[in-house]
Amino acid sequence: MPVSMMTCRSRAVVPPTESELNHLRRQAETRNRAESITGLLVYDQGRFFQWLEGPSEALSRVFESIRSDPRHCQVEVTREQYIPRRHFGNWHMRVAHRAAHDPAQ
Repeated sequence: MPVSMMTCRSRAVVPPTESELNHLRRQAETRNRAESITGLLVYDQGRFFQWLEGPSEALSRVFESIRSDPRHCQVEVTREQYIPRRHFGNWHMRVAHRAAHDPAQ
Protein backbone atom coordinates (compact mmCIF):
# COMPACT_ATOMS: atom_id res chain seq x y z
CA MET A 1 0.00 0.00 0.00
CA PRO A 2 1.55 3.36 -1.01
CA VAL A 3 2.30 5.99 1.61
CA SER A 4 3.02 9.69 1.33
CA MET A 5 6.55 11.00 1.77
CA MET A 6 7.57 14.58 2.45
CA THR A 7 11.02 16.10 2.65
CA CYS A 8 11.63 19.51 4.14
CA ARG A 9 14.44 21.73 5.31
CA SER A 10 14.82 24.67 7.65
CA ARG A 11 17.40 26.78 9.46
CA ALA A 12 17.91 26.70 13.23
CA VAL A 13 17.19 30.04 14.93
CA VAL A 14 19.79 29.11 17.57
CA PRO A 15 22.05 26.08 17.04
CA PRO A 16 20.75 23.27 19.30
CA THR A 17 22.88 21.51 21.88
CA GLU A 18 23.20 17.72 21.96
CA SER A 19 20.71 17.66 24.83
CA GLU A 20 18.22 19.78 22.89
CA LEU A 21 18.49 17.48 19.85
CA ASN A 22 17.81 14.47 22.08
CA HIS A 23 14.77 16.22 23.57
CA LEU A 24 13.52 17.07 20.07
CA ARG A 25 13.92 13.43 19.02
CA ARG A 26 11.92 12.16 22.00
CA GLN A 27 9.11 14.66 21.33
CA ALA A 28 9.02 13.74 17.62
CA GLU A 29 9.02 10.00 18.35
CA THR A 30 5.97 10.35 20.61
CA ARG A 31 4.04 12.53 18.17
CA ASN A 32 5.02 10.48 15.11
CA ARG A 33 4.11 7.16 16.73
CA ALA A 34 0.63 8.52 17.46
CA GLU A 35 0.30 9.68 13.82
CA SER A 36 1.82 6.53 12.19
CA ILE A 37 4.70 8.64 10.84
CA THR A 38 8.24 7.37 10.35
CA GLY A 39 11.28 9.34 9.34
CA LEU A 40 14.71 10.82 9.78
CA LEU A 41 15.91 14.25 10.92
CA VAL A 42 19.42 15.37 10.02
CA TYR A 43 21.00 18.42 11.64
CA ASP A 44 24.16 19.87 10.11
CA GLN A 45 25.73 23.27 10.72
CA GLY A 46 22.58 25.18 11.47
CA ARG A 47 20.32 23.38 8.98
CA PHE A 48 17.63 20.76 9.54
CA PHE A 49 16.74 18.25 6.81
CA GLN A 50 13.80 15.96 7.41
CA TRP A 51 12.21 12.97 5.67
CA LEU A 52 8.73 11.98 6.84
CA GLU A 53 6.46 9.22 5.60
CA GLY A 54 2.96 8.08 6.49
CA PRO A 55 -0.70 8.89 5.85
CA SER A 56 -1.21 12.17 3.94
CA GLU A 57 -3.49 13.71 6.55
CA ALA A 58 -1.05 12.89 9.34
CA LEU A 59 1.86 14.38 7.36
CA SER A 60 -0.12 17.60 6.96
CA ARG A 61 -0.76 17.83 10.71
CA VAL A 62 2.87 17.10 11.56
CA PHE A 63 4.14 19.59 9.00
CA GLU A 64 1.93 22.33 10.47
CA SER A 65 3.50 21.60 13.84
CA ILE A 66 6.98 21.74 12.31
CA ARG A 67 6.21 24.97 10.45
CA SER A 68 5.02 26.72 13.60
CA ASP A 69 7.93 25.56 15.79
CA PRO A 70 9.89 28.68 16.90
CA ARG A 71 13.21 26.78 17.05
CA HIS A 72 13.65 27.14 13.31
CA CYS A 73 12.82 29.40 10.38
CA GLN A 74 12.83 29.28 6.58
CA VAL A 75 10.83 26.04 6.68
CA GLU A 76 10.43 24.71 3.16
CA VAL A 77 8.90 21.53 1.73
CA THR A 78 11.31 20.28 -0.92
CA ARG A 79 9.34 17.28 -2.10
CA GLU A 80 6.02 15.49 -1.65
CA GLN A 81 5.21 12.21 -3.32
CA TYR A 82 3.66 8.80 -2.92
CA ILE A 83 6.06 5.90 -2.42
CA PRO A 84 5.32 2.17 -2.71
CA ARG A 85 6.60 1.37 0.80
CA ARG A 86 8.22 3.02 3.80
CA HIS A 87 11.96 3.62 3.68
CA PHE A 88 12.34 4.14 7.44
CA GLY A 89 10.61 1.01 8.73
CA ASN A 90 9.65 1.54 12.35
CA TRP A 91 11.84 4.61 12.95
CA HIS A 92 9.26 6.98 14.37
CA MET A 93 12.12 9.45 14.37
CA ARG A 94 15.85 9.04 14.11
CA VAL A 95 18.17 12.00 14.45
CA ALA A 96 21.61 12.26 12.91
CA HIS A 97 23.93 15.20 13.31
CA ARG A 98 27.48 16.20 12.67
CA ALA A 99 27.82 19.42 14.58
CA ALA A 100 25.47 20.07 17.46
CA HIS A 101 26.25 23.33 19.25
CA ASP A 102 28.04 22.87 22.57
CA PRO A 103 28.20 26.13 24.55
CA ALA A 104 31.04 24.70 26.69
CA GLN A 105 33.40 24.66 23.69
